[in-house]
Order: sequence, then structure tokens, then C-alpha cells
Amino acid sequence: MNWTIHKDNFPNIINLIPESEPCNFAHKELTRYLEAILGRTSGIISDKSITMNLTDDESLTDEGYEFSIIDDDFSILTGGEAGMVYAVYEFLRRYAGCLFSGYAPDGEHIPKLNKIVINERKLRRKPELWYRGMQFGERLHEDMIIPRLDWMSKNGYNYVMIKTSAEISQKSEVTVDPETGQKIRIDNNDYLTMKQFKADIYPEIKKRALKVDFNHHNLLYWLPPEKYYTDHPEWYMLKDGKRVAEYSQLCICSSNNEAVNALIENIKSFLKKYPEISIVGVIPEDGYGMCECDSCRNLDKTSNREGKVSRNFRYPEGENRIKTHRYALLVNKVARELRKDFQKIKVGMSAYVDMQWPPRDIMLESNIVPWVAMYWRCAAHPLAPDGCKINRFFYDILSQWKQVHSGRLLVLSYYMGMEAQKSLPYPMEDVIFREWEVLKKLGVDGSTIQSREGSFNTYSLNYLAFARVAWQDQVNIEKLTDAYLLGMFGESGKFLKPIYKGFNRAVRRIEKEGTGISKYFEMDEFDYIEKYFRPNGYTIAYLIEETGPDLIRECINKAKIAAETQREKRQIQNFDAAAQFWIMAAKVYKLYYKAWKAIKCDDPESAEHCKVALAGIEKLKKYGYSLTGDGWIKDLKRWNALEADLKRKINARLQLCQ
Repeated sequence: MNWTIHKDNFPNIINLIPESEPCNFAHKELTRYLEAILGRTSGIISDKSITMNLTDDESLTDEGYEFSIIDDDFSILTGGEAGMVYAVYEFLRRYAGCLFSGYAPDGEHIPKLNKIVINERKLRRKPELWYRGMQFGERLHEDMIIPRLDWMSKNGYNYVMIKTSAEISQKSEVTVDPETGQKIRIDNNDYLTMKQFKADIYPEIKKRALKVDFNHHNLLYWLPPEKYYTDHPEWYMLKDGKRVAEYSQLCICSSNNEAVNALIENIKSFLKKYPEISIVGVIPEDGYGMCECDSCRNLDKTSNREGKVSRNFRYPEGENRIKTHRYALLVNKVARELRKDFQKIKVGMSAYVDMQWPPRDIMLESNIVPWVAMYWRCAAHPLAPDGCKINRFFYDILSQWKQVHSGRLLVLSYYMGMEAQKSLPYPMEDVIFREWEVLKKLGVDGSTIQSREGSFNTYSLNYLAFARVAWQDQVNIEKLTDAYLLGMFGESGKFLKPIYKGFNRAVRRIEKEGTGISKYFEMDEFDYIEKYFRPNGYTIAYLIEETGPDLIRECINKAKIAAETQREKRQIQNFDAAAQFWIMAAKVYKLYYKAWKAIKCDDPESAEHCKVALAGIEKLKKYGYSLTGDGWIKDLKRWNALEADLKRKINARLQLCQ
């Protein structure tokens, strides 16, 4: 027998755990959305009820839930507070047709129904991946942080990985560029502080029962040079005979017991001050480098000293066993000390570039959770034993980790193509489905995803694809794309489908035929044996050319005509603006390719070609600044490197001609 509700017999929604903030939040959300869907016309409550309660069924974990129908009651039982929040949004998605594709409210489809009919008598669900997270902390688009948290909760993500700036020497002023209207901060702090995070962001995390992971580049956060360097320069790495405090990978003197003990005590103080943290990382800073002092060298095993150190980390010879060994010793000591007072805390560890391999001669403590960065992977093939060469390389590294580490293992995924993608499309939804079928079997426990508020909408289909495979095995990409478009753009979204399919088809062609089908991939001059669909902005020239700018324009025009509601009109208008940015960027890269080719051929006109390309970038950036802040385009500083490169090429050619 079906269970049916409608506006004239609105159910009595009963929360049996009123002392729980997340359960109260879930109760309010279910009520709010059902009222919007059914258009409740009276205050009359029917004899039907939706009952929300916790269960001691440990098999559901704290994030799983069970739906069941008993007579006139619909029961939601969950293993924990997070499970209640996930259950409510799944109820709305599965039974009421709600779709949470982008930032609320414009990125959501909330249907208007006369009734909701449920014919499933019982359903149990729990996530298949333990960790489903995104990175947070940048200050450029602070107003979009909470909408992204909201989206994560609605789509079953659970971990918020944060990076913050130190509180020391904080200065923050904001001004506005009169020409572009862009907000400019007069400080050198790109990230929120923990004080700001705790006050402004954490309340939104807490009420959604999300978990906090302080687990990104933070080694100098634990030993801030502003506080310690003057009195303790010996705590920092020795480089070229001098003690330096710089952002460079393993940048502290990890053989110095005073330094390591201070680091551990700072982490303990941090955890006491911020008990909401679930995972705390000891993560090297970006770049390369490690201490060159004799004491640190004495930590190295003799076998690790042999051989030349290589930065070509896409080959086995790029493995730096010395640095990995030192790092493992450091993280193990931290993990052992934290276990004494913080038994439930996991200790984060990173594996990237020349340290992406597991330690060869040391076992990691059981409370350590490493994440392995898929840095400069190929996006046209899955991470699998039968993928392309570079992705097979990554898969092999993950296999090595699973052989030696019995604890949790995560990957750091770049489903936005890294910052080098410059807010340009990076279609990976099909690859995401296929690779996680393989990674689950390998035993990978989840992923933290590099993501930014300012360009979230550009990659939201990728993020949604991961959300689905994190909870279930079978996902139909065609149905997911249709649902995504309806949620993001309303009924007019179906007219944009050829654009998404065109991008996806272009990537699938690369998978089958290789990058030789497009001249633009010649610009990938890295010392790799093969060319790949890597996270570089120049791929937009291929995607637009393959899909067709005329088709893109035609699809958007059809969608504009079909848009009826104000929401749809706003969403299509924003997509139109973003698509024009993509098309302009494709033109810029075509000009850049022409200049690059001219230089390769020693064309005397190469400087002029560079100037034309440079003018194209300036025009693109001016247009882009008018779009930043709408969720499609982030900041444009990544174009500065291309500008600088062109200026160098112009100067080099002019000097050559003198």
C-alpha cells in the first residue's frame, strides 16, 4: 500500500531528539521544503506523521539511515545526527523530486506537487566511502562559503578540510578597484583565521553535523616563524648553509627535539581550544626542500642516501626516500603523542610530488590517515590498471600504499583541474564514475576535493558525480546529467545539454585517439613520454573547437527563450556570461598557440603575435572581473603567469633582433 501526503493532509513531523541541534535543523529543513513543495494552505495537521529518531543499530554508522512505512507513519531512523541530515535531503530528492545541483536557492529545483506518493516500504542507506570532503578557507569569496557547505550537506559530503592563516600580525583592510569593481584586500593573508572560522563558519558546519579536517599545508602554522624564528632559528631548515624560515615542503628541522616538541604542544593546545576538529594534519608546505643539517642527515638510512635526487616525480626515479623517511618519523611521533590525550583524533599526512610513495622502511601509526595527491593526472582516463600510462602510475602508487598501510587511505582529487585550469571547463563526470568503481575495490576510503567557492558552478557536475558514487555503486551518467541540468537551470536546462555532452564527447575522443588529434596539446612541453589531458587552461581551445562556438551560442539562445521563471532567467544569464568567458579564453589560447609556434619556427613576426595574444588576455581579464563573484569565475590571477610569459617572449625576441 502506498503512503501519500498532500497539502490538505500535511503530515505531523515529529522530532524525537529535540536536544540535538542537527536533528532540529533537519526537522526545520524537512518542514520548510515540504511546505514549499505542497503549498500548504491550512494549519490543519493530519493523522499521518513523519517520525525522526536515532537508533542503536551500529550497522548504520553515524551517517546511515533507514526509511520505513508502518500503517500511517513514515519513520526515519538514523545511526547518528549526520545521518538525520542526510536522510531528510534524500527523502526530498527521492520522493519529492528535489534537486540540489548548485548554490541555493537558484541552483535548486523544488517542484510544486499536489501530493507525494511513496511506495517503498523500507529502504536502508549508508555511504560507501568513509571520507567525502572539500577544501575550504580562502577569503576571496567568503559570502559563498556557507552556500557551499549547504550544498555539501544536501549531497552527502561529510568532511570540511580547512586551511587557516595564523593569528599573528593580522592586518586586514578591504578596498575596491575603481576600474574593475574587484575587492582587494590590503594584507598578505589569503585564508581565514581560526578565530574567524570558529565565529562565522563553524556554527553552519555544526548544525549540519559535518566534520572538520585541519589537514592542508600547515607545517609553519604549527611553528610560525613570526613567533619563533628570532629566538630559535635552529628550529627551521638549513639551506645553503643558512637557517631559513620559508614555505618549502619539509621546512623545519625535524631532528631538533625542541622544535618537534613545540610543534606537538602547539597541536595539543589547538585541539583543546578547537575540540570540533576530527582530523589534524601535519602537512608540509608547498614546493620542495628539506633541512640539510648533519642531525637531519643522520636520520636518513644509508640506502636512502644513494642515487641522485630527481624532481621528475612522474617516474619511479622521482621518489625521494630520504624525505619520505624523515617525514614519516615526524608524523609517527606526533601520532603517538596525540594518541595519549586525544584517542579519537586522526592524524593527517600528505603524499605528493616526490613524497607520494609510501615510506619504504617504517610502519605508520594506526591513527594516521594519509592522502595521496593525484597531482597533474590525466582527466581523460580513469585511475585504473588499464588507464593511460600516467594514471596507471598513480594507481600503482595507491596499490603500494594499500599493501603497507592498514589504516584509512584517501586521495586528493583535482576535479576542478587545479588553479591552472583558470575557471575553465574540465569535464570529468564520466571518468569519476568509472575510476571510483576501481578505487573502491582497491580499498581507497574516500577523497578530499580541491574546490573553490568562486568557480564552484563550473565544476559542480563533477562534484555531484563524486557525491553519487560515494553513496552508491550504480550511477547512470545520462540520468545524472539530466537531473543536474533540471536542478541547476530548471526546465530550460535541457537546451544546454548538447554543450555538456559536447565537452564530454571531446574528452572521450581524447581517451580513444590520444591528444594528437589537436594541435593545442603540443603546448604541453613537460618532460613526459606521452601527452595527456592535463589540468591546463589551453584545453579550452580544444573543447570549444570540438564542441563548436556556434552550437554553444544556439543552445544558450534556446534556453533563454524557454526560460520562464526569474530563477531560470538568472541562471541562464549567468551561464551565458561564463560561456562567453570560455569562448574568449579559447580565442586567447589560439592566439597564444600561434605566438608559441612562431617562436618555435623562429618567425621574425613572433613578437607581434605575442603582442596580439597579450592584448587578448587583457581584454579577457577585464571581462572576467565583471563576472567574479557569481560562482562561475574565480579570481583571474592565474592569467598573470601567461601574461608574464608573453612579455618575456616579446623581450627575448626584441633583444634577438637588436
